[in-house]
Amino acid sequence: MWNYGWDLYRTGDFDGAFAQWRSLVEARAVTASWMPPTLALSLWSLGRKEEAVQWYAAAVRTEPQQWNTAAKLASLLPNWTDAERSALAEVQAAWAANPPTWP
Repeated sequence: MWNYGWDLYRTGDFDGAFAQWRSLVEARAVTASWMPPTLALSLWSLGRKEEAVQWYAAAVRTEPQQWNTAAKLASLLPNWTDAERSALAEVQAAWAANPPTWP
């Protein structure tokens, strides 16, 4: 499902990709480290920017030294395309401009 989600994403089917990844999270209670940045990218691509920033914030809370800057995206996400990393850099910039509060 994870790979199929990427296949869908890379063909421009952002809704389908998000549905695959969301079903992994919901049906199997997956808590893998790929979830926050991947769902952030997916939601950003769907225009659901606020939700994307929330997921990106989860990545930062989990691994602050990795995700608090876009400078490390190439090394953190070597299998992502430049366009995908660029989109996630936009999410990171939105997060940095106005980080969501955490209870």
